Amino acid sequence: TLAEHINCVEDLKDWSIEDLEKLPDIGYKVATSIYDFFHNEENLKMLQELKDLGVKTCKDKSEEEKKSDLLKGLTFVFTGALNCCSREEAKSMVESLGGKVSNSVSRKTSFVVVGENPGSKYDKALKLGVKILNEEEFLKLIKGRNIEKKIN
Repeated sequence: TLAEHINCVEDLKDWSIEDLEKLPDIGYKVATSIYDFFHNEENLKMLQELKDLGVKTCKDKSEEEKKSDLLKGLTFVFTGALNCCSREEAKSMVESLGGKVSNSVSRKTSFVVVGENPGSKYDKALKLGVKILNEEEFLKLIKGRNIEKKIN
């Protein structure tokens, strides 16, 4: 998300449309809207007023330090039923370690985690050559074991 790439909301006034477009899930229209918002004096004045009223516009340092980056830059897709946890819990585990979870498989997917009775996502992963992990391998990975072996 956009929030992962900034420390303070007002930092966005220094970003170009091209910089914004480089972020995942941000195209030209959204980038232009963000750029225009942060180059409008009334909006900047409103942000300052909110800050003056005590609204936090910057991340707490402690929040940043808590988040691990073990899975940073990796995207996971889940298919089939997991025994260890719900899909939402698995997603939270990945995100808490800096990874991302997608609902669809693409060439940009790092791993497809396969549970019982996997669906078409498994077939697509095979077709695209995406690395497939079973539940046990996934759990080892998020505990920090074998990550170099799996990525390389």
